[in-house]
Amino acid sequence: MENLKRSVEALEKAQRLWKKQQNRTDYAEAKIGLGRTYALLAARGVERKHNLKRSSEALKEAKKVCKEQEQWECYAMAQDSLGMTYMNLAILGVKPKQNLERSIEALKEARQIWKQKQNWRSYANVLGTLGMIYWTFAQQGIEAVQNLNRSVEVLKEAKKVCKEQQDWDCYAKALTSLGKTYQALFFKLVEPDQNLNRSIESLQEAQLLWKKQQAWEAYVIVQEMLGHNYALQALISKDQREKLELAREAFENVINVSQQIKSKIVQEHYQASATEGLKNVLKILVELGIEVEKNKAQLRQLELNSKE
Repeated sequence: MENLKRSVEALEKAQRLWKKQQNRTDYAEAKIGLGRTYALLAARGVERKHNLKRSSEALKEAKKVCKEQEQWECYAMAQDSLGMTYMNLAILGVKPKQNLERSIEALKEARQIWKQKQNWRSYANVLGTLGMIYWTFAQQGIEAVQNLNRSVEVLKEAKKVCKEQQDWDCYAKALTSLGKTYQALFFKLVEPDQNLNRSIESLQEAQLLWKKQQAWEAYVIVQEMLGHNYALQALISKDQREKLELAREAFENVINVSQQIKSKIVQEHYQASATEGLKNVLKILVELGIEVEKNKAQLRQLELNSKE
């Protein structure tokens, strides 16, 4: 945290110097650095709204200067970061619809420039962010199905580009977001069987990549979604027991692997969520008469652990 605050001081000093010397290029770069650093402070929970507003002000100034100088990669970087800042303001409830629309506008401009410059990593990252913004619109009930379909479209393009570039971190992120979006389409009863299967297939591939990279927080997020998906599948599948066992395994993985996550708050959140999911699965198994004593014993142990 102190390093970020020192970065802000250094960048503030630098941008004042570059402005005084009329060095517009370095001035714009310092403003982009400031915008990103304020956004990082907000992400760490420091005066979140205030720092995101500071971020947007710095990035808007950078965008203006980059455009004046016809520095298009600089302009795209500013728009890219500005899109993220607008999205985070919307998530915090600051003019959500307006800021999501601003976010999309900024990211679409950045996407076009990165594509022209053949900067495929940045292009794919923008597509991934756009996918999540469309998903957020859908969660707010704004053209829900249309925005989920838009999310799928851009995320599939991101997945394709990441794979072509053999950027496996980017590819795993696209798969994770696709799994989340297909799951949302299932809940909207849009091709429910197909979208639930698509969600599971995307998440299964993603979890293998996250495990290989030892990215445990991402792995846990995917395992939790898989647990819920398998439990849902059990309700509509002939192989009910098989799907419930898969759900049990996924939730148990979350409980065990989440211990490797550094953030105690994140760790506790996923452990609690997965525990509830596992309890529900065990109750269904007991009701179905499957390994009743074994599943009752595990259920009792989970109840005891929850009280500790």
